[in-house]
Amino acid sequence: MIEMKDVNVIYDNDIIALNHINLQLDNGCYVIIGQNGSGKSTLLKTLVSIVDFSGEIRIDGVLLDQQHLKQIRQKVGMIFQNPDHQLFMSRIYDDIAFGLINQKKSQKEIELKIDQIVKQLQIKDLLNRSSHQLSGGQKRMAAIASVLVMEPDILLMDEPTSFLDSKGRRRMIEFIQSCQKTMLIVSHDLDMALEVADQIILLDQGEIIMQDETEKILKDKDLLEQHGLELPFCFQRG
Repeated sequence: MIEMKDVNVIYDNDIIALNHINLQLDNGCYVIIGQNGSGKSTLLKTLVSIVDFSGEIRIDGVLLDQQHLKQIRQKVGMIFQNPDHQLFMSRIYDDIAFGLINQKKSQKEIELKIDQIVKQLQIKDLLNRSSHQLSGGQKRMAAIASVLVMEPDILLMDEPTSFLDSKGRRRMIEFIQSCQKTMLIVSHDLDMALEVADQIILLDQGEIIMQDETEKILKDKDLLEQHGLELPFCFQRG
């Protein structure tokens, strides 16, 4: 469970990125939508304490503070919008193994966990390659593997379909649909959101405008346009 109580983030020059956010998320897949600058990525970053915030955040009842930060980051895995921010070793194998090595797992356990995750994501052929040799979609899947191998309970994803062609996008949607974790996803891809989300969270100017069932929000043309968004393409065609 994710709980946010009166969470605020203020950047330099008094820019309010998040404004009195109150949110409670149980198991399921939630997609945060909103126009650029609405605070979507900032909200994700607060959940792993990448940005400073005021207010209270609890993950599965554990308070997010310096004392419990390591424990929280074991529970929550974050996949950044740009996979290059997560791939920095000479081989993809080493990127995926990095967190497990830091946890002092045995070599046998590391190899077993990596083998399981690359089979699940169908990227075994990438293990001995450098990220510089990969397409955007391949980088994206490798970055996901580096997080999933740590077995987080909660998965945060920032624009997971960016950098992907149509085949990669479909593969990503299928992965999200099959993933048995609590997921909080930021996306401009409203058609993807329509397929994967249990609920939509509409954010604007750092405030939660609405949280409700997926189709109730994504079929509301007036609501979306009021907040700088358009209907998903599948509804526009209708």
